[in-house]
Amino acid sequence: MKTKSSYCRTALALSCAALATVLATPQASAQNCIGGGMASILQVSPGTAHVGDTVTVTALGVGVVGNVCSVDRGESYLIYPNGVTTPVFTHQYQTNYSLVSGTLGQSKFCIPTPADASCRAVPLTYVIQASDVNRSYSFTTPRGSGFVINGVAKVIQFLAASDAFTIPTGLGQIAQLQGGSAPQPVVIVTPSITVTKQCVSTCTPFGQPILFSGTVCNNGDDALFGVTVTDNPPATIVFSTTTSFGTNSFPAAGGGRLLPGECVNYTGSYNPAGSGAALCGPFTDQIIASGTDSSLDPAFVPKTVRATNSATCHVSTAPAITLTKDCFKTGSPGVRSLVPGDTYNETFVVCNAGNVPLTGVVIHDNKNGINSNITIGSLAIGQCVTNNQGPFSTTGLGCLPITDTATATGNNLCPADATCPSLLSVTSAPVSCTVTITCPPKICVTKEVVCELPTGCANNWSHFATGAKTLDNSQCPSFCYRVRVTNCGQDTLTNVTVVDNVLSLAACNFPTTLAINQTVECIVAGVVHCDNVTNTVTANGVGVSSGIHVSTNDTAAVVVIPIDITCRETVNGVSFTQIPCDGQAHLITNAVEVCNTGSLPLSDITIFAPDIVALGGDCTNVANLRLSLNPGECTNIVLCVDAVTCPTTCGIAFASHIDITATVDQTKTNVCSWTRNSSNQVVRVTASTSCEASVGCIQPNACRTTGGGRQDAPDLTYPDDVRYVTHGG
Repeated sequence: MKTKSSYCRTALALSCAALATVLATPQASAQNCIGGGMASILQVSPGTAHVGDTVTVTALGVGVVGNVCSVDRGESYLIYPNGVTTPVFTHQYQTNYSLVSGTLGQSKFCIPTPADASCRAVPLTYVIQASDVNRSYSFTTPRGSGFVINGVAKVIQFLAASDAFTIPTGLGQIAQLQGGSAPQPVVIVTPSITVTKQCVSTCTPFGQPILFSGTVCNNGDDALFGVTVTDNPPATIVFSTTTSFGTNSFPAAGGGRLLPGECVNYTGSYNPAGSGAALCGPFTDQIIASGTDSSLDPAFVPKTVRATNSATCHVSTAPAITLTKDCFKTGSPGVRSLVPGDTYNETFVVCNAGNVPLTGVVIHDNKNGINSNITIGSLAIGQCVTNNQGPFSTTGLGCLPITDTATATGNNLCPADATCPSLLSVTSAPVSCTVTITCPPKICVTKEVVCELPTGCANNWSHFATGAKTLDNSQCPSFCYRVRVTNCGQDTLTNVTVVDNVLSLAACNFPTTLAINQTVECIVAGVVHCDNVTNTVTANGVGVSSGIHVSTNDTAAVVVIPIDITCRETVNGVSFTQIPCDGQAHLITNAVEVCNTGSLPLSDITIFAPDIVALGGDCTNVANLRLSLNPGECTNIVLCVDAVTCPTTCGIAFASHIDITATVDQTKTNVCSWTRNSSNQVVRVTASTSCEASVGCIQPNACRTTGGGRQDAPDLTYPDDVRYVTHGG
């Protein structure tokens, strides 16, 4: 059964027993003892600890206060914070003991030693588990004494529980079961620390120190001392001297205190080790924050907690390259005017103008249309290299200025980084230099031809064009001609003339003088050709300085190809057929055969058959027919089937006239297929043809019989199904 001392909850069971002494004031006669006053004795150390720490039992026993009933057959049990109570004998630390109350009471200890003979061995150390904190549990002795432990936040609880029978001392008094307990709490602290880290710059310029910052926070429930951070690789770290609470100063070098929930900021920097590609990054380094808790409990075991974090800092590069170039007469720097046979030299200066070393630097030089590569190698930041080339001959290079163009390329030493995008290779601005060779005058002329379109001249000028015409030359292709005359020498031209052996260029008004590089253009449109033709234009001029006469010519050719189409219309397979003139409807199949008899593919072949369309029904579909035919290809088209009846006059039952037109299939050929009509409009070259078919009526042959009666068909009757006549005639 439970007594008042069963509910006592103090740190030491001995204090509980003393309290029971006060409560157990004698009230009965000398012949009867007072029940109660029994207590378990339990003390553990340390009183403050962490999950995972070991707690040691430092006092363990049982006692009874004075002036109460003595007890015997006592049993005592030790329950650990995990609340496990079975098997019960493993928790029993004293058994079958007696306690004499007397005036002062009596205690029997297992710890400290020497241990009473009633003691049994039980584990005296316990490793704290996280699940022990705030645990509620209960324990009932084998004889039915019950004890309850209610969970307390951030506390674990040991329990020493005992029960025994009172020893009767008076008349009528009987032995009763009484118990006593000693719960022993241990406060659990949970130190914890966090740290953040981030790069100050998302992209640090190549070769510059890496800067980072972060925050250290005490997110545990007790103060941390000696708080600091270390970085790998080693870095210079400086703390803010003011924490988040604002009332706690913090050493700039670290090692300060953080209260629960308090934070402090820090900054750091380091120079990446190595050189060259080792400085390309990205650089990932780890920060470690640490702090140690403390307690006034002398048996407390301080715990150092750590937290890690890392940041990856990327490196930005800005590669750049420059190039200069000079060319001059060999042995005469600055002189760029040459005569045929002279030689010249070239000088290049290439520089790394970026913030990162360049590798694979090459100068790409184009000299007279020929590309060459000059290997430079690697360039450090800010480094320049001079390269000399030559001498180069001018023999056979013509009469134009010699302009050499060059660029320089180099590769970024560092690989691609998606966080800090940069060019993997760079190219300098193109540079050029020119040496001038004095040459004789020269005149250039070009003659080109294109198709004329409704919108004007096409733009695919060339020296050759093909056109389409009708077979009878009624429609011939129309062309545009372009003549360009240029002073392509190094001397002004005078007495310039431009003439053509076919075309009249009078309207072009070409000037009689052409400056160096001057070009004059003339376009003649609406030139219709029905036959193949080749035109030649001739340009002449005289050099003003040299007095040399120059002349040149150019040609343009046109080929004209005929297109043609034929047709044959049929009724029941022939151009003319007959049906009986009997007042009955007879089925007629209307068809037409169309053939491409020209030399070019045709499309948009259109059948105009108004007589057939007028028949109605399916015959109206003829209006929607469109065909395409390759050269030499024919097609037979059934237009429709209709019922035809002879007129009473037995003349023509049906007559049809078909007109067919076609144009060049521009999806299969690009020949010029436009012409100028009588109104001088640009229209398509169109081939056409026509054909006819008709259905006639035939009257039945007359027949006569000399008497009535059955007659044989078909010789003597008409129609055939007539078998009897009633009289001759």
